[in-house]
Amino acid sequence: MILYDLMKMPESLKVLLERDYEFNVFLRPFLECDWEAEYGNESPSIKQLSIKFGIKYDKLRKYLHQIYEVVIEELEDFFIDFKKKEYWLIVSSKRLKRGLCIVVKSMPIIPRVGEEVDFTFLGAYLDSLSTFYVEKICYEFKEDKQIVNIF
Repeated sequence: MILYDLMKMPESLKVLLERDYEFNVFLRPFLECDWEAEYGNESPSIKQLSIKFGIKYDKLRKYLHQIYEVVIEELEDFFIDFKKKEYWLIVSSKRLKRGLCIVVKSMPIIPRVGEEVDFTFLGAYLDSLSTFYVEKICYEFKEDKQIVNIF
């Protein structure tokens, strides 16, 4: 879990390279990797990283814990700026074989739980069913992006 968390905050971790930490011998090349391109939504195992970076498993595990401890202890010094915002409209219905996710870059008014939302442009796709009710809203915070999930 720690590894997955660290992979999701590369920009914030770059601040640690300015200080003289023992784990920077691992952190510098770790931050240069494109994890999404290499592993998609999965995270590599510590064993895989140990081989990739030529660092013994136990030492690498220690580094990961040290990095995470520093991040948590100094959280107030980390600058987290959500520059981007996305709205994910997740539509489900008995007529749909699987859910439909519509990503919207801006939305002047966010519908609230219980309100009706009409996707008139989906009428043909959904056999004239284009009206839905908002059941739930959750917020996801990634390094520089806030995602508003509207179900």
